[in-house]
Amino acid sequence: MSPYRRAWIIWTTATIVGFAVIETLALMTGDMDNTLSAHLRLWLGLDPGKPWGIAGGIAFLAFCAWLAWHIVFDRDKK
Repeated sequence: MSPYRRAWIIWTTATIVGFAVIETLALMTGDMDNTLSAHLRLWLGLDPGKPWGIAGGIAFLAFCAWLAWHIVFDRDKK
């Protein structure tokens, strides 16, 4: 296994475990404002609504669409 593959596996595992721990603790408080979804809405300007909220939402959707396309269809041809 290459060092890069090992590093990406470690990074991905740490990210997933970190998310699971923080999100579980947030959900256990019963306050949905502590979740990642609530924070993304806040940072994107969606909740509460900010002047850049629509642009933030569109930018987030565009990023998700690009990432999906990149992972599924934009593979390097060898």
